[in-house]
Amino acid sequence: NLQTLMGPIHTEGIFVAALMAIARCLTDSSSSPTTSTPPAVPTPTNSGNGGNNQDETESNTSDLEGQLSIFIRDEMNFWSLQQHKQSIKDGELREHVYRNATGIVKKAVAMAKEPDAKNLPASQSVLDLVAKATEPKNLCTTDALWQAWL
Repeated sequence: NLQTLMGPIHTEGIFVAALMAIARCLTDSSSSPTTSTPPAVPTPTNSGNGGNNQDETESNTSDLEGQLSIFIRDEMNFWSLQQHKQSIKDGELREHVYRNATGIVKKAVAMAKEPDAKNLPASQSVLDLVAKATEPKNLCTTDALWQAWL
């Protein structure tokens, strides 16, 4: 068990800080190059929310989503070949890639955001995720194949 190996000091200290730093680096647009490539998978446009915050968040994560879509597409094609299934149709592949990339980006944005309350530490969202992941109630619901890792 990784939590036992690292101990509570490293789990709640270095590990959480590193996860939050990685999430912020992946979702922060200030470090991205000025010439960006369009995402490999077209994303639906926002239908006039009027909020700059949502547009800014979308532009911050579009580079990440574009890069992820390349890797996800390759992995899905490889998985399909390994399972000896028919190749995935282009439209279906785009849908799966878009859903997976969007899910990963949402999780990265959730880890990178600071909590709304002023009196909580900046890494509270990641601390909550680690607490959920290591809670015995959640661990006992894992698949039987994962039980050996616990």
